[in-house]
Formats: sequence, structure tokens, C-alpha cells
Amino acid sequence: MNYQLITTHLRENITKATLDNGLQIFVHPKPGYHSKYAIFATKYGSIDNDFVDRDGLRHQVPNGIAHFLEHKMFEEPEGNVFNDFSSLGVSVNAFTNYNMTAYLFSGTKNFYPALKRLIDFVQSPHFTEKNVQKEQGIIQQEIKMYDDHAGWVLQRNLLECLYREHPIRIDIAGTVDSIEKITKDMLYTCYSTFYHPSNMVLYVVGDLNPQQVIEAVNQNQLKKSFSLQPEIKRFYPAETREVNCAFKEGKMPIAVPIMALGLKDVPLNRSGDSLHRREIISNLVNHLVLGKSSILFNKLYEQGLLTEQFSIGYSGTTNYAYTLLGGPTPKPNELCKYLLEGWENAKTRGISAADLARAKRTFIGLYTISYDNLSMIANRYISYYLKGIDFNNYPEIINSITIDQVNSRLQEINLDNRALSVMLPS
Repeated sequence: MNYQLITTHLRENITKATLDNGLQIFVHPKPGYHSKYAIFATKYGSIDNDFVDRDGLRHQVPNGIAHFLEHKMFEEPEGNVFNDFSSLGVSVNAFTNYNMTAYLFSGTKNFYPALKRLIDFVQSPHFTEKNVQKEQGIIQQEIKMYDDHAGWVLQRNLLECLYREHPIRIDIAGTVDSIEKITKDMLYTCYSTFYHPSNMVLYVVGDLNPQQVIEAVNQNQLKKSFSLQPEIKRFYPAETREVNCAFKEGKMPIAVPIMALGLKDVPLNRSGDSLHRREIISNLVNHLVLGKSSILFNKLYEQGLLTEQFSIGYSGTTNYAYTLLGGPTPKPNELCKYLLEGWENAKTRGISAADLARAKRTFIGLYTISYDNLSMIANRYISYYLKGIDFNNYPEIINSITIDQVNSRLQEINLDNRALSVMLPS
């Protein structure tokens, strides 16, 4: 077992341990905090549908299988996972996104029994033809339910416009047709490939003793047998730089139209600090051009073209990257026109060093405040860690960003490579 002590910019110490089976554990003590939080995650998301298993065989599985697998992990031959956590007085949950699947719990008591229960149920798959068929109906109903959610459909339509081949264009839950194709054997293949401890991370935060937590997990793992796991090979289809389509419109029973504008970016084929730096600079640019304190936002707000619900954000990995902005508006096409004009003006004008300095202080302030939220600390750290990023480097990276780098990034944004998704009242 290997140990490493990590010190954050707030002088908080995080103990990292790597067990012999490859499982990585992070324990983040927060003295005086009443609640405790644990998240157990695998680097396996909805876009990982084309891969080589540990026997060297390549598989192309149906869309939505990672989310389906997450659901099935809560089913056991006997007993009920939710009831067990409830009897311990803690809350359990799980989620799947494009890049990871995570299982988590929070509570103020019975931490060690809950931690053991979390690890054990995630490491004890139980799939049968009968329970898979039952789950197919449940998830198909869930997909149909989301089809009635305007915001969800709006974003899905946008990603379908932005991407022609990449699986990010497909809903995380899959489609009604793809769910129908999932089998018990497929689930076991995905589980054995992606749920190996060497592909997983456990992050625990609260008023805890790191050595005690790590020893408890290690003793749990020593009772289980895991064969050596080779590095997982994942494949993603070649994606064009151009968008798939420029516009998609729908109608649903909503009170006010909503719009989402997407700017497709060229992915950075590097992980670690380089990828993190790209994301931070992109979000600084977004904040300075269209954040709620920007001149453009307030001008459009006063004109009634956008509301406080308007948001802008950047998503980027080594195989996809885009900026998404939007919200409710009475005039979607007019708002889009003014947004693009505002971006063009910003590119002509550039960003000043004084404005960048203020934005950096804002970002560092939000980063510091977030350390009071246990679930945010753990979820954020793990999501970045699984992308090859050490989020503790955030202050160092943001302080090193220069005005030239920010203005260079602003000029890289290709406003022509865009797609607009609009949802109108029916």
C-alpha cells in the first residue's frame, strides 16, 4: 500500500492511499463537521460504449448501458440496499454522467457500517435475465418521462446538432430502442471491465481519522479476490470539427420559450494541468464576456431578453469540448443574434488586465467557499481526478494565467461553428 499526503491551499491535508488491488482512496479530514460523506466512483460513463475487455475482446454495447448498470447495482438476491442504508440513518444515492458512474452516501452516524455497505454492494453484482427485463421497462418509462421535460429535450437537441458521431449526442439513459438490446451478459462484461478496483476511486470527507478509514477499506478488500486488470482501451468515433446541424426547434407545453446556444470547440488531446488550464481559461472568458456582472449580460437583461436563469459554461475532455449558454427568453432568435454580436465585439475589443484580475479573485473566492460543502468537495475532486486532473492545483493554475492567454483563447472561439436549439410554447 502506498501513501501520499496532499496539502490544499487552505492548509487542509488529504491522505491518499493506493491499495494493492489498485483502488485509490482519498480521506479528507474536516475537524468539527458533524456530517460525513463518501463517494465510490468508476471511470465509466455513458460515452464508453466501445472498448476492449480484460480478455482482449472488443465490444460495442448499446447506448445507456452504464446508466442501466448503475440502476441494477442496487438490486440484490436478498434484502434491499436502500432499506439497509435507511436503517443506518444515512442517505444513499448514485448517478451516471458522460464520464463516470458514482455511488455515494451521507449522514451523521454509523459511518463505518455504511462505508462497508457501500463498498460491498457496489462490488457484488447480481444480474439475471428476469431482473434485466424488469429494469428495461422501468428505464424506458424514465426515458419517456424525460421526453416531457423541456430543458432536457432542449439540451439533447443541441448536442445532436453539435455532434454527428460522438456518443455525447445520445442521452445518458440511452433510447427506448437501445435499452431493449441490453442483456445480462453485456452487463457482466461492462461490470468486469470497468468496475475493477484499479479503475475506481473512493473519496471520504468529514471528521475522520485517515488511517482508520484506509485500514477499514483495506481489510474489506483483502477479503475479496481481484485478478490483474490491464489498462482499459476505449474507442470513440472520429468527429468532424463542423457541427452536425445549425438549428433545431421544438414545441412543448411551456410558458416561455427557452434557447440553448452551443459553440463546438476542438478538444485538447492532453489531460492533466493542460486540460485543466484550458477549462479555467475558457470559463474566465465566458464570465468576462457574458457573466452576470458583464456589460453584455446587464444590457440584455434590461432589454428583457434574458433572465437570472441564463447560464453559460464550458465542458471539455480529451475527446469533446463545447460552450453552452442559454435560458428562458421571449425572443430566442433575437437573443441569439445579440449574443453573437456581443461575442464579436468582445473579440474586437479584447479583455483588459484589470477585468481579468477581478475575475480571478471571484473564481478563487468561489473555490475557497466550496470547501465548506462536503459533497461538492468530494464530487468535484473525483470527477476531475478521473479526467486526469488534480483539482487541488486550481489556485496555482488560475494565478499563473496571463492576459495574453485569455485574449488568445477568446480569439480561438469560432462563432461560426455553432448550433441553436429552441423550444417554443405549444
